[in-house]
Amino acid sequence: MADAKSNDKWERRRAALDPDADSEALRALAGDPDADVREAAAENENTPPECLDALGREPNDEIQLRAAGNASTPERTLGFLAEHPNQWVRRAAAMNPSTGKAATERLLDDPNPVVRLAAEARADAEKAKRKAAPKKPKAR
Repeated sequence: MADAKSNDKWERRRAALDPDADSEALRALAGDPDADVREAAAENENTPPECLDALGREPNDEIQLRAAGNASTPERTLGFLAEHPNQWVRRAAAMNPSTGKAATERLLDDPNPVVRLAAEARADAEKAKRKAAPKKPKAR
């Protein structure tokens, strides 16, 4: 396991990407002074939600892109990222299954065709998933 307290930023980055990292280590790594380490923490689905919220609001497109693509990022943060000026951040939010309905609706009308297509693809996948789900018997 990589050392989250190492003086080497690349070692801390590896620690931030570790799927077995504990929340205490990820909390510290999410606040690391190095942007590469914070970017890696934003990508880890075990990073605590409050840290993902802070990372999603950080003024760094790469960190925000990773947070937008993380299924553990809170819905309110994804709503914020769905309005980001960078099309790739919006596209990542559009593809994220944790993005809420209101944000998804906005993304379906995005002026950028790449973002719209991503939102449409996710909406279509969710419809297909609901259609394939076994129907519950009706109560009598």
